[in-house]
Amino acid sequence: MNSANGQFDFKIGLAMSGAISAGAYSAGVFDFLMEALSEWEKVRFDANGRPNPGVPQHRVGIVAMSGSSAGAITAAVGATSVARGCRESEPADFGTDGRRSDPGSVPRHVLPELYKAWVEHPDFLESIDGIEPLLSNADLTGEPAIGLDGKPISKFVSLLNARSLRDVGKLALTSKDPSAPQPFLSASLHLFITMTNLRGIPYRIDFLGDGHTVEYGMMSHADRAYYRLDGVGAGDFVSAWASNSTPIVLQASSLGAGVLNNEDWNGYLTHTLTSSAFPIGLAAQQVSMGADCYKGRMFALPLDLNRMAQVSPCWPATYEQTVTVTFAGVDGGALDNDPFQLLRYTLMETPPHDEDGAHTPSKADRAVIMISPFPEPPSFELDPSKAIDVSLLAVVKRLLPTFMQNARFKPEEVVKAYDRLDASRWLIGPLRYIQPDRREPYAIACGLLGGFGGFFDREFRRHDYELGRRNCQHFLAKWFGVAPDNPAVDQAALVALPQPLNGRPPLSTDLPKGRVAVIPLYGSAARAVKIRPWPRISVKTFRDFMKAVEARRDALWKNLPGQGTGADLWLGTGWMFARSRIADAIQSVVLADLIKRNQLKSDKIRQLFREDLVPDPKEREALRLDRDFLVAYVALGTTALSVAEAAAKLDGQGWDVEARLTSLEKERRILRSARGNATGLVWIPNPLADRRYWLDLNDL
Repeated sequence: MNSANGQFDFKIGLAMSGAISAGAYSAGVFDFLMEALSEWEKVRFDANGRPNPGVPQHRVGIVAMSGSSAGAITAAVGATSVARGCRESEPADFGTDGRRSDPGSVPRHVLPELYKAWVEHPDFLESIDGIEPLLSNADLTGEPAIGLDGKPISKFVSLLNARSLRDVGKLALTSKDPSAPQPFLSASLHLFITMTNLRGIPYRIDFLGDGHTVEYGMMSHADRAYYRLDGVGAGDFVSAWASNSTPIVLQASSLGAGVLNNEDWNGYLTHTLTSSAFPIGLAAQQVSMGADCYKGRMFALPLDLNRMAQVSPCWPATYEQTVTVTFAGVDGGALDNDPFQLLRYTLMETPPHDEDGAHTPSKADRAVIMISPFPEPPSFELDPSKAIDVSLLAVVKRLLPTFMQNARFKPEEVVKAYDRLDASRWLIGPLRYIQPDRREPYAIACGLLGGFGGFFDREFRRHDYELGRRNCQHFLAKWFGVAPDNPAVDQAALVALPQPLNGRPPLSTDLPKGRVAVIPLYGSAARAVKIRPWPRISVKTFRDFMKAVEARRDALWKNLPGQGTGADLWLGTGWMFARSRIADAIQSVVLADLIKRNQLKSDKIRQLFREDLVPDPKEREALRLDRDFLVAYVALGTTALSVAEAAAKLDGQGWDVEARLTSLEKERRILRSARGNATGLVWIPNPLADRRYWLDLNDL
């Protein structure tokens, strides 16, 4: 072991994927991991400072982190939060057993700044600690902010009020002074924040031919801010790969009330917000980066370091880049949502390659752990007709997802993933079991609306934070291990996997055999984290959400560029047709997703998911069909439809439309029907017209 000379025996890099509001899950994983390392430190030595018999003495250290989008917030706020030490919140928050998980209760957490940043503050409707709701219109009033060029910034920058996220970041950075350096963190913690640079970074290659030089130009838009946080930890670690790049150095000792007086700490906040600026939904940021950060920047590629050190941007001769580079930046996840490879190279002992066998269970002494709330692969088009559709609109619709998915594809990581004996690559993703043998179809509550749904209700975020803690505990107790002969772990005090929780071994039988724990669980980390009930929102909350959406829609219209010009007439005419359709589209999409995921408080909707109460297989199948059809029908819009109209809109999906509509009206009492005409704007009762069906929220 190397711990005697201040070095870590096992080194960890944490890669945080993008997730929007589901970042609450990643934050919960990080929170528990820090608690586990902290609890281990508490029992490492006895009262006289001597090693405790039976407690492993090898040292595990977090030496690097990377984050994209929501993962950047978790990494940036998590690093500064743990720099203040692990602090249990008031015991009253958790009940007498410290593990209360009732709805409305506060999940156990040891990093208050991280918990508040993800669970308490970001919300569509609720204002907490003075933080503006995401659907408030406060950002559209008052004087505009001034940009880096000294000019006012347009108020029309995003669909949501993203100003509140900067206030959340300010609270997290200024809340408390740092504590003593943490023994399980590197004294110099490497942190990478990915960004999408809309201006781009130009590069040029010179080719020789026919007696003259031919220039070939390229542009990179995948940018990153590389920080080194000094003083957060006490362990020694030097990265042979990262040390060739120029970091922005921050001192943990400057955290606290006056931290934002420091220009670099302000940059830390801006770069984090840039990485999380989901395009259109959240505001893009004006970014300033030191030009020296681009000189000789290391790329996560198997190339000679000396050769890469010679590569620098080819700025235009007229561009003054001697001090800073400025650009508009958006979501880092657009081009790199899983910044795994940055840490893999950061941890390498001899980059660009590690020695043979360095990743096996018997030799691995470092690992990258990726925390991903959405590890599922992108959807693959199963409809042959849609897959070969070459119409202009179909091609344009597929272009942006194609560009993004291809930019995120990492062939080197795919090849390495086929090595099943690799003990240096791990993933923590959401799993939710109510019973040991029944995995729930939806694990995270914030997965609604592609990740934005967590902003509906604090209980959604509480659920996911606690699930993240639970999943991390099970990962450490069951899976994160190496071979017993690995010199990176204390041979005199091996802890076998699986580790017991609450004094009892896990019930799982499909666990790896003959592995020992890298991180043993002690104290509060060895008490099982309970699962929280599945959260739902009320119909009233949904109605309040729609009212806020409509108010936000109208306020954005008033601040739309072009108002007060000759374009008013054209804009106004278009707005008359679009206004109601925008609200209708949002309501139908949101409501369909709430029903699909069983996240609406309605006894009628909930009964559609209680297949366990229906013994007859045919009845269970009818229940499933009604549930799936209701989701598809609600997604069509709020206009009442006849059987023929619904069948036309659902063409090709194989539904017996009449049977399903009748069942949902007569048996489930979820839909209403009447004879009449619907134009989309008015309803005209007419006993001679076709029967039309619609969903009335009052019935739920």
